[in-house]
Amino acid sequence: MKISAKGDYACKAVLELAINYHEGKPVQISDIAERQNIPIKFLEQILIILKQGGVTKSKRGAEGGYYLAKPPEEITVADIILLTEGAFVHAPCIPQEDNCKNSVDCVFRPIWQEVEDSIYHILQKTNFKILSEKVMNKEQLMYYI
Repeated sequence: MKISAKGDYACKAVLELAINYHEGKPVQISDIAERQNIPIKFLEQILIILKQGGVTKSKRGAEGGYYLAKPPEEITVADIILLTEGAFVHAPCIPQEDNCKNSVDCVFRPIWQEVEDSIYHILQKTNFKILSEKVMNKEQLMYYI
């Protein structure tokens, strides 16, 4: 499994929206890009994918921007990675057995499936409410001199 820049940036964008979720107003693309250090043109493409996948919504105008389509606790890292990256394990027989003519007799297929299931389980139990709370708690612990 390899997480591309697209998957990484998508997770960071959703995290930024989760941090701002309770503000009740959209976050501008430029603010997300600046806070998460994401190239703005790439972020625009990612936000389109997230919107098409039902993760985000947008509002036009001067007060516009992006916001989460559902609460952060209902969005997992698995959701975002599947949306941007596809399958966790890139083997011919994962996720569909019939993609490989040897998959019925293949000794590796159960291993690849177990790896896929394990990765999914870890990423599925991590939601963006948990992640945003970690970030906000860290920021509250910072001391300024």
